[in-house]
Amino acid sequence: MKKTNKRAYFFDKAFHGLQILLLYIPFHLRATFLRLRSEHVGKGVIINSGSLFIHTAKLWVGDNVSFGRRSFISAKGGLTIGNNVLIAFDCVILTEEHIYGKNIIMWESGFTTAPVKIGNNVLIGTKAIVMPGVTIGNNVVIGANSVVTKDVPSNTIAAGVPAKVIKKIK
Repeated sequence: MKKTNKRAYFFDKAFHGLQILLLYIPFHLRATFLRLRSEHVGKGVIINSGSLFIHTAKLWVGDNVSFGRRSFISAKGGLTIGNNVLIAFDCVILTEEHIYGKNIIMWESGFTTAPVKIGNNVLIGTKAIVMPGVTIGNNVVIGANSVVTKDVPSNTIAAGVPAKVIKKIK
């Protein structure tokens, strides 16, 4: 295990235990804590209260990214977020999901992981869910309450369950 992974693992466990305390810490200090346990966290990152980050050793966040209140971010499979990204409140970004099948006992099933990539200048609307393995291009808007299960090309607006491109951005 790399030295940075050991450090990230330690801070991930310690930080997870301090989530309630972090509700009272200013947003710029939350980003400082996240820097200690992630691959990269850029300048101007805002983490609003109630946001929960887990498995952050493979988390890469660009500049000027805002995480809305009560967002849940899991980066176990790898998560890359570009510059100038707004993630509204109550959003969920997953990089892992349960293994399931006909002869699999759910309790013992385990997880599979897949990386998520979010481009530059992206808005993810309130209560949207981004599933593992998805790539969201540049200049994209994801509508509120959408579930993104497939890649979203650049310069588009996607919405729905599952999310589909509904408009191109000119």
